[in-house]
Amino acid sequence: MQKNKICKTVELLSDYKNIAPLNEKDDINSQESLLKTGISYAMGGSIIESGSYIRSSINRNPHLSISHFNLGKLFLKRNNLRNAIVSLESSLMLSPGNTEILVFLAETHEKFGNIQVAKEYFLKISKKNPRLFEPYLGLARILAKQDRWNDSINFLRKAKRIAPMEKVVFYDGGIIFLEKNDIDTALIYFLRAYKLDPSDERISQMLNKFKRIKKK
Repeated sequence: MQKNKICKTVELLSDYKNIAPLNEKDDINSQESLLKTGISYAMGGSIIESGSYIRSSINRNPHLSISHFNLGKLFLKRNNLRNAIVSLESSLMLSPGNTEILVFLAETHEKFGNIQVAKEYFLKISKKNPRLFEPYLGLARILAKQDRWNDSINFLRKAKRIAPMEKVVFYDGGIIFLEKNDIDTALIYFLRAYKLDPSDERISQMLNKFKRIKKK
């Protein structure tokens, strides 16, 4: 069901490009320098060190949305959903209406099992920015779990129209059709996802399952 985005794969720091790299003139203890260092560690996969620096950044200036946002993503990376929600909500309070934060928050609530909260966030995002595919895909996943297949597939089609080159649309779509027990359509979706990214192990594993089913 889930993107590696929520947990996935989620690009840890989408605003990294907007922050200048640390240089010799930076005060290593300044709030911005702490955040830069935390981001650098995160990009290198050092999650614990990254979290330490980002927390220090928040302690120096608790009013910067991007710091709470990136801490929330780190919690997601470690699958600590409860703390991820707290950090993302703090980020949203400092940057009300930020669509990217809303998407992460909705997906995290969905994974945590707060389905109604996630659904409300997805609906809010779809009205605020109808050109984003994420809220429609989220609604498709949620409605599939509720056996509302027609509504689920309609939202999935909207996501596919908006983002025909996003592998997650087809991977999640494949999962939805599997849950619906529509094996043929599920396979079509997984094959499309594989074509978009042959290196994704989740997709390859799913296609291998289909091969084993055919051999039986």
